[in-house]
Amino acid sequence: MADSCVNLARSFAAWEVRLYLDTHPEDASALALYRRLCAQECGGYACVPHERDRWSWIDDPWPWEREANQTGKEA
Repeated sequence: MADSCVNLARSFAAWEVRLYLDTHPEDASALALYRRLCAQECGGYACVPHERDRWSWIDDPWPWEREANQTGKEA
């Protein structure tokens, strides 16, 4: 029972740090913490592979931005 509580806490912490990184992509210490939590969590739902030195996926177009919805044809 205690192990499942620890895993749940790690998963929650990783998710919260991931949300923080969405608004603070340059925070190297938060990214290091996220990686540490994910390594301990063994690939839980909050963890996505990330190899770069900053939280760069935030640079991609968001679903509501026109660039994310281009199909190759101009409307």
